[in-house]
Amino acid sequence: MSNMNRIIMWVEAMNAIAPLKQNRTRSMKRQMHRQGFTLVELLVVLALTAILFTLIFKPLFDSFNLTSRANTQIETQQFARDLSREIEGLLENAVFVYDNAQTPINLWVPDSGGNPTMTKGRFAMVETVRPAHALDQTPGSTPVDPTTGQPIYPDSATPGQSGFALPLVPGRALLRVFVGLTDNAAILDTHSLNPNNPDDERTNGMPAKNYLNGLEVGDKQNDNRYTVYKAEVLAYIPNPSDPNSYIPNLKLFHTVDSSGNVTDSFTDPIQLHDPNFFYDSSLAGGDGDPTRWAAEGWQDINGDGKVEVWENWRAVSASMVAKNKVDLLAVDRDENTRAVVYNDPNTRLPKGLRTLISFAPAYVENEQLTSGALDSSNNESASGAPVTFLAHSNHWSQPHRVMVFRNLNSLTGDPLGLNPLTYFQFVPANETNTGQPKIVRIDVAPGGTPPVNVGSLPNVGPDPDPTTGAWRNNNPEFAFVPDARTGLVNFGFAASVYVHDTNWNPLPSRYSPQEINDNLAGTYGKRFLRLDTLPNNTWGGIQLNPSAARSPLDIFRTAVGDIPRVRIIPGSERVYGPDQRPGVNFGQRVQYTRVSANAGSIGLNEYKINYEDVPNAIAADVNDPRVRIGYIEFSSQLDTTDPNNPNLPNGPNSLPISVAGGGASAPVEVYYNFQMNRTNDIVKADYLTRELMNLTIEMRLYDTRSGRPQSTTLTTKIKVRNLPH
Repeated sequence: MSNMNRIIMWVEAMNAIAPLKQNRTRSMKRQMHRQGFTLVELLVVLALTAILFTLIFKPLFDSFNLTSRANTQIETQQFARDLSREIEGLLENAVFVYDNAQTPINLWVPDSGGNPTMTKGRFAMVETVRPAHALDQTPGSTPVDPTTGQPIYPDSATPGQSGFALPLVPGRALLRVFVGLTDNAAILDTHSLNPNNPDDERTNGMPAKNYLNGLEVGDKQNDNRYTVYKAEVLAYIPNPSDPNSYIPNLKLFHTVDSSGNVTDSFTDPIQLHDPNFFYDSSLAGGDGDPTRWAAEGWQDINGDGKVEVWENWRAVSASMVAKNKVDLLAVDRDENTRAVVYNDPNTRLPKGLRTLISFAPAYVENEQLTSGALDSSNNESASGAPVTFLAHSNHWSQPHRVMVFRNLNSLTGDPLGLNPLTYFQFVPANETNTGQPKIVRIDVAPGGTPPVNVGSLPNVGPDPDPTTGAWRNNNPEFAFVPDARTGLVNFGFAASVYVHDTNWNPLPSRYSPQEINDNLAGTYGKRFLRLDTLPNNTWGGIQLNPSAARSPLDIFRTAVGDIPRVRIIPGSERVYGPDQRPGVNFGQRVQYTRVSANAGSIGLNEYKINYEDVPNAIAADVNDPRVRIGYIEFSSQLDTTDPNNPNLPNGPNSLPISVAGGGASAPVEVYYNFQMNRTNDIVKADYLTRELMNLTIEMRLYDTRSGRPQSTTLTTKIKVRNLPH
């Protein structure tokens, strides 16, 4: 084949291949163009990826958050149980619990303008006294551990010289559990308080860093929440100048003089209860000398080289829970902004303000008190009313009230079934307008509402003088007094509340032996005296009774047959008179012996007495003293058989009018107690008792991931076992 033919064939072949090459080139171009994605495709891919990640990782994140909240919830339960057990152990072993209803502490919170303002935290602190150790009451007898203030017992100490002193007595250690800011650094108080508001009190310090729950609002820099502290301190410490004596612990407390001025003196009384103690910016000991007044572990936090009281309290106080998660103060907050809600800007205080831990005495309501025992064979009066009534629990706190329900018109019947109900209520001094205790009478229909401000009602009680105990109300309607420490309500009073001298010194009722003897020749033919009379003539050169004195039996006298207002307490009387027995002591003062009112005869140095009007006395002469209350009869046998001369001046049955060696004999003196309650009176009481303490803990810990609280509430009653009864 020629070359020309070969060229022609090659050209034809190339022409045949060209369309295929072009198609391949176009295909390659199309393939190169399809290697990119459109915007829609990219968005779809991103959306699918986000959904995929959400489906994969959100359950994982949620599980982490749920685990964190669950762990925090478990921590709240554990913290609440641990805190409850610890406080329970502290209270159970106490020998004294202070009335924390009367010792609130200051809580500092921001007002609606963000400024620190102070309010009272009621039941936000509990104080107890621990039992004394064997040697800690004897300064200088053994070395003292400076960290605890307790004695260091040598190895040679016997069991009686170490450990607690038995029987248990109060020691010098004061245990204080209280709610306070985590940072209690204080500055001098410049807060302007309202002097017309009794809830405002001038204080000597305020927190430098205001309260703020940074976990709630996301501000960790200014975070300053409330926690619960425990501090065991000594109220008295060994005197640095004289180790054999104690002085008030001026590191933590102040002393005050009789006018209430702070003195920081070794000799003035200590002020244990200062509501602002944790933020007290005054100098410890008055001068703040670190060498004398620094507590163990003290740090000069503010760098002034002086010891402030708040610095010492920080050194001796330890938080009982983890401070990084807890807040033991609750306030109402806006659900969206978490900002604090205020009731009224003028009140300054947040709405719903309360502490999440409280130490409150248990409340007993409408308890009918148990009457004391009556010995009818001894008092010869089966209808006698008990003198004392006892509550089930003692160591009452305030407020408390005692009510005596009475049927005014009868000595029988149930006073609780009447309409209206009538009862007499004891009002403590701090609840009255006068600052003195009173008894008020209240009449209310069953189911009705008693008056709210009972302290403003008229006083129908005796109005006792706070210094002397003498009654300033000459004719009270009723009288009784409760003892908050023992839970005992006493209806008995000595006659000396009316029978006393001008200096309020109690006196007996005195009578002339001669006048008693002369009564034998009178209308009733008996040697007797009447306690409802107080003769003010003289005997042996002295006045028998003050001219202004009156017998309570005369003041509360009622007509024969009427419901009596008063009764001599059987067995309470003591009768003294001149010794009737022959001998060197003849005519000298001796105590007489009571015989039964049914005795046929009365011997020497004996007497019988009417504790109340004789039953059916109305059938007798209403003026006959022998059937009336306060009648005391002595030996009424004749001294001679001569009917014209039945009584001799110093006969064998007469009361001596002179002593063996000459001179006037002793007068007859009678001491006695009286009561004004009746047999059908019902005594009830409402009270708070420190013998049984209610501990309420709402443990609120904050989850660090969400900033939201997890809460557990625990309430328990704690029996304080070692309180003296």
